[in-house]
Amino acid sequence: MANMSVSRERIDSTPAEQVPPDEHRALTRTLLAALEMARAARNAGDAQAAVDDALERLFEERMAAISESYFGEHWTAENAYSIWARLTDDTRAWGYGSGPEIAPLRWLVEVSGCWFDGQRLVPLDEWSGCYEQWAAQQEALVRRMTPGALDPGLFPPSMLES
Repeated sequence: MANMSVSRERIDSTPAEQVPPDEHRALTRTLLAALEMARAARNAGDAQAAVDDALERLFEERMAAISESYFGEHWTAENAYSIWARLTDDTRAWGYGSGPEIAPLRWLVEVSGCWFDGQRLVPLDEWSGCYEQWAAQQEALVRRMTPGALDPGLFPPSMLES
């Protein structure tokens, strides 16, 4: 389980300007219901599981829709990297999802402090290391497969090279 601090206050205070109102209401309703279940749980493990289950479901539903839309296939863990590339506007890798599709995921990331990798919720500091390695590989692959296609300096330097 990820160590997250989802709370009513965090849900209420996280800006959602780009999230369509109906979707924001649905996200909020689901998370608040999970918090109520957590409050009623008999132990901390059950409480965290209630919140984690809701977050995983919300992430997976939105990522599945993007995967269907852009890849024409069911969501896979590999797509989590491409979707994160779009979420963070990383030019080293192809990212997928339009602004309205990505906005709810951005909101969930801000509220939860984690990302869903297809298996589990991953704290952002752990995810950024995994993602950075993947993004550097994607950049190298593009450069190798299409020599000269990318102008030098087009991509930001890899954080792994530091």
